[in-house]
Amino acid sequence: MTLPWRKLLEEGLEKSKGYATANWPTLATLTRDPQSGQAKPAARIIAFRGFTSDCNLPYFQTHGDWLVFTTDARSAKIRDLLDSDGCAELCWYLPEPREQYRLTGTMHVVLPSADPTVSAATSAGPEWEELRMHHFRQISSHTRAQFTWPSPKVPSVVPREAWTAGLTLHAEEGKDAGAQYKSMEDALTNFALLVFETRSVDRLELGEWPSRRTLFHMDGEEWIATEVNP
Repeated sequence: MTLPWRKLLEEGLEKSKGYATANWPTLATLTRDPQSGQAKPAARIIAFRGFTSDCNLPYFQTHGDWLVFTTDARSAKIRDLLDSDGCAELCWYLPEPREQYRLTGTMHVVLPSADPTVSAATSAGPEWEELRMHHFRQISSHTRAQFTWPSPKVPSVVPREAWTAGLTLHAEEGKDAGAQYKSMEDALTNFALLVFETRSVDRLELGEWPSRRTLFHMDGEEWIATEVNP
C-alpha cells in the first residue's frame, strides 16, 4: 500500500519534472567545527534517485518507501551521519504545485564493502551492496566519472582538464583499457548511497490561499495525517 505522503510527494515530483531542481532536496545534519569542536548545522543539496521499491530487489520490497540518494563516500556528510546515528532532515521544495516537504528520519549510510569505516555504517550486508551496485549501474557515464575525481574540499593539484569526463560500464579494449578499469575501480570505491527511512513528514501547500499544512506521523504501523495551522 502506497503511503499517503509518498503518493502526494510523487504527484508533486511529476508536476515539477520540468524543473531541474525538483530532484535535489536539501539534507540537513549536525557537524563538528574543526576548530572549536562545537556542534553546528550543515546543509547541502543531494540527488534523489527514487524509492527502494523501484529496484525490484526482494529485501527492499518490504522496505520500499525509503528514499535513495547517491553521494561520494569521501564527503563530509558521511562522517556527520555516522557520528549522529543517521539523524537527518530533508527539506524539499516542488515548484509547480508550490509545496514544501520536511521529512525527518534516519539516513542509512551504504558504503563499499571494502571501506574501512563500513563496520560503522548504519547499513551493511549483501542486500545493501546489491542496492548500491544497482544504482551505480543506473547513473550516467558523466555522473559515474565524478567518483574518480580528487577528494572533495582538498586543495586542487591536478588540472581539471585531466579529470575523467565519462566512464562507461564496459571498458573498451585497447591501449587505454587498463586505465579505464582502474577508473572504474576508483569510482566504485568512492560511490556510496544514502537511504532515508522517514519517521515524520511536514507538508506545506503554498499554492493554496490560505496555505494548508499537514503533519504525518507513525502510530504503530499506521500513518496518521493531522491538518494544522500553516
